[in-house]
Amino acid sequence: MSGGVTLQVGNANEIYERPRNRYVADFIGQTNFLDVTVREASGDTAVVELPGVGNLRVRRPADGPTSGPAALAIRPEKIALLQDLPAGVPAGWNQLTGRLDEIVYVGTFTHYL
Repeated sequence: MSGGVTLQVGNANEIYERPRNRYVADFIGQTNFLDVTVREASGDTAVVELPGVGNLRVRRPADGPTSGPAALAIRPEKIALLQDLPAGVPAGWNQLTGRLDEIVYVGTFTHYL
């Protein structure tokens, strides 16, 4: 809820993994937001352009934009180092070059900062 208005109803997993808007995503856990441009959308996936990086393939909410500016939400625990990628992740998908400043262990998750 925000200002007395219900923004999303669902179980904990649904709200955390598929928030309907930026407020819900930011309220439930840590979230990084990146300004992107939606280049194409089909079903529950989209290709977005991240300035200075290029295109990324992302999950798209059912009512998400099909083109134009958008905010991409990334949870810290969803980021993996290339050497730690889970089996089945297609080669080359959403791989970014960056600098690792800090590693924080939080229970069963590792946050890369």
